[in-house]
Amino acid sequence: YGTIGGGHSNYVYAYAGTVSGGMSNTVKGKHASVGGGNLNVAVVDFSTVLGGKYNYNYGASANIAGGYYNSAYGPSSTIGGGSYNSVYAEDGVIGGGYGNYVSASTGAQGVVLGGNVNKVYNGYTFIGGGDANSVSGMYGSIGGGTANSVSGFAAVIGGGNSNTATGRTAVVNGGYGNSVPSDWGYIAGGVSNTV
Repeated sequence: YGTIGGGHSNYVYAYAGTVSGGMSNTVKGKHASVGGGNLNVAVVDFSTVLGGKYNYNYGASANIAGGYYNSAYGPSSTIGGGSYNSVYAEDGVIGGGYGNYVSASTGAQGVVLGGNVNKVYNGYTFIGGGDANSVSGMYGSIGGGTANSVSGFAAVIGGGNSNTATGRTAVVNGGYGNSVPSDWGYIAGGVSNTV
């Protein structure tokens, strides 16, 4: 049996599903829950949407805390808030922001803490924030900045603008338009440097 605590036009279709309140929220997974908000959906078992609007949780044991138009697909994934964020990776995390994307093609646990239109495509990757940054190399990370790209294994970009790290464990601290295609290469900063 399901439970509806209050609100308006809420629906529970699964065993032990719960909608605490809000309006037009739907629970379809067993032991899934929606805390409140409007037009949120918890589709699979043990999924949770705490609030917000138009959030969709398709991940088993995944959680969406709030925001709007966020989608969680990965098992045990988490979205803290923001809008138009999507997590496909198992144990993937988006803290907030706008239009961020986490998908692990190999492995899991990609993380985007915030910012706008940041994307991680591989396992155990990280973006702290900024805009339009991308990480595709496993264990790669970007602290922030704009339009930075990491594709090397365990490569790192601290920040800056339009920097690339394609070599294995390559590092760019910051600057503009710097590139490290060599393995274990390092650039502290500046403009249009290559190692």
